Order: sequence, then C-alpha cells, then structure tokens
Amino acid sequence: MRLNQLYAIMRVRPYVRSIVLTLFAVAVAVPAFLMEGSASTAYALSVGEACIFDARYGALGEGHVGWGYQVGGTTTYVFGATEGSNAWNGYADKGQFNGFWSGQGNRNAMLAAFRGTYGGRHQNYYTGYRCERVANSAVGAANAKVTWAKNNGYNVFGNNCMDHAYAILSAYGANGMEAPWWAVEPNTWFDQLSSSWSPEKSL
Repeated sequence: MRLNQLYAIMRVRPYVRSIVLTLFAVAVAVPAFLMEGSASTAYALSVGEACIFDARYGALGEGHVGWGYQVGGTTTYVFGATEGSNAWNGYADKGQFNGFWSGQGNRNAMLAAFRGTYGGRHQNYYTGYRCERVANSAVGAANAKVTWAKNNGYNVFGNNCMDHAYAILSAYGANGMEAPWWAVEPNTWFDQLSSSWSPEKSL
C-alpha cells in the first residue's frame, strides 16, 4: 500500500488512524527503551570497596600511596599506583613514563601485589592499607581515571601518586579523602582519611 492511500484511509476511518499511530508510538518507544536499558547496565552503580595502600617509608619518609577498587557485584578488584618518573627531577610530560602500573584480580591477589614487587618496588615496600565501603561505586568513571593517570605524566607537586589515587577513587565514589593539596605528604593524607575508612591494617 502506498503512503498516500494509507493517508486517505486514515481520514475516512478514524480507527485505522488510531491503530497506525499506536504502532508508530511503539516503534519509536521500544528502541528508546532498549537503548536506555543498555546504558543503565553499562554504567550501573553498585556496592563496592575502595582501598588506599601506604608505603610508609617511601619518598625518603614522606610516604607513597597506591589505590584499589572493587568491580561492584563481583570479586574482581582493579589496583595500581603511579610510582614516579625516573628523571632526576621527578618530572614526566604527559605520555611519558611515570611509573604507572595496574593489575586485576580478587582481593587476595590485590593484597599480594602490594606486598610484592609490582612497579619495580622491593618486597614489602607498601606497609599498610585502609578501605572504605562505597554504596554506589562508579567503575566506568574510575576506569577512565586510571587511563588518565597512566598518560598524565608526573610532577612531585600536584601530579603525583597521591593526586592520582585521589582522582581515581573520587571518580569511583569514595568519600572521606582530603583534597591532596591540603595534605603535606602522602603519609599525612593517608593518616587523615575519615572514620568511614577502616583502621590501618598491615600488609
């Protein structure tokens, strides 16, 4: 049936017009519904856990931190750290090597990684950790910040291990962390996490 014939029938027979309009509405609404469902699945928020790891004696006693977060609804964790540039001044441009490393595994694998030699550090370089339950963990946003940290270079002031950990875990949905520029050093930042974070546990 041609389109002009359908229009003619719709003018003469209102019930046909009603059926056609209903079918059109369904045809538009169903794809929109499916797209909305896919988006909500891809970016679903769920209960998870964020962790911060402290190397108490790193950086000449100033400390050094790494990060980890749970993929909500699973036993998988994403974890890593930015260990710093090998340059004499500790500086790396964006895209240059900044000591970034990351891994994935269950919680025990994450703890084992920070006890071990990931990132070229010596055994037991990291000494303790604290974790926080996150009610609405945003894994996609955290993953995007992980990529950002890997490619963002390094600077001792304002673009260091602490800044990267804060950015990643804030995107994930963790709270109770001071903005890094208020902390004198990574150890202080780690120690001043709010009471929503667990007491420090030894690795």
